[in-house]
Amino acid sequence: MEFEGVIKTYEKAIKKYRFIYTLLEFLIITLIVYTIFFLLNIDQVFKIIPFIEIYSGRTYYLADFGVLFDTLAMFITALILSFLITLSIHLKRKKGTTIDLIEAKSTLVRERLRTAYDNRDKENIIVTDLIRGLVEDLTGYTEDIPDKSTKKSSQVKPSDMFDSKRFKLTVLLLLASTSAFVYLTSTDTRTDFMPENLIEYSPFIPGITDPSDTVHFRDETDDVSDPVQVDEKPTLVVVDGEEIDLSIPPGADAGFAREEEGEPQVYDFSPSSAYDVGVMASPTYYEELPQGYEDIIKRYFEEMAET
Repeated sequence: MEFEGVIKTYEKAIKKYRFIYTLLEFLIITLIVYTIFFLLNIDQVFKIIPFIEIYSGRTYYLADFGVLFDTLAMFITALILSFLITLSIHLKRKKGTTIDLIEAKSTLVRERLRTAYDNRDKENIIVTDLIRGLVEDLTGYTEDIPDKSTKKSSQVKPSDMFDSKRFKLTVLLLLASTSAFVYLTSTDTRTDFMPENLIEYSPFIPGITDPSDTVHFRDETDDVSDPVQVDEKPTLVVVDGEEIDLSIPPGADAGFAREEEGEPQVYDFSPSSAYDVGVMASPTYYEELPQGYEDIIKRYFEEMAET
């Protein structure tokens, strides 16, 4: 077996185990971040973001399972934030090379493995003998005896690259974070903190406005002498057992306008028929009057005659 092929076998095993560690850490961080968001009611923050508030409150169904948009958005936000945190930790973590990890697991190949790997391209008796001895120590059999039935126990196996202590600790943290997540979400345990408090502590968050901030304008033509009763409660009319019609008829808000302020109104009328100017109305009255109204009618005409 070639020397470089043996090293690549260990390298693949190390990458696989590192991926498992990173995946478990990502799950732990996601559960912790989502639990914190749940406790702080971060799902309510989407109701005050202008370009997202129109979707707030909607329910999406995935395989007959309804999920609120606010919950889904909070989960996606937790995933993105957890990914960035995990990536930052992964980049800052010091990772040893494959050669360093193999030498750390076995004192038999220490120093010899690094020397052989650095001089693997050279062809001489010393390097060839060194590489052959390392292959025997790592794989358990020599190139002269390739029969695996004669293979002895390997000094460093690829499975030895698995860090069992780190794995156990990571699994314990995953179980703890999962238990906390399930308990808090099932009992709906939350704090009194609301997203509006973020605006109070951070008033310069772009894209989010304080819903309590309102601008009041005062008309300059208003009479400043009239005090405004802010605390005065409006008067209500309550009539037990009766239904009051509060509808306003059309045109009721038009009010009255002075004649000099508005245009003069022209009323349509029909002129009376023509008559002889020489004929005058008789000042007398007929004696045949309706019964019961004689005195009233006579008194009316007498007063008209006096005037």
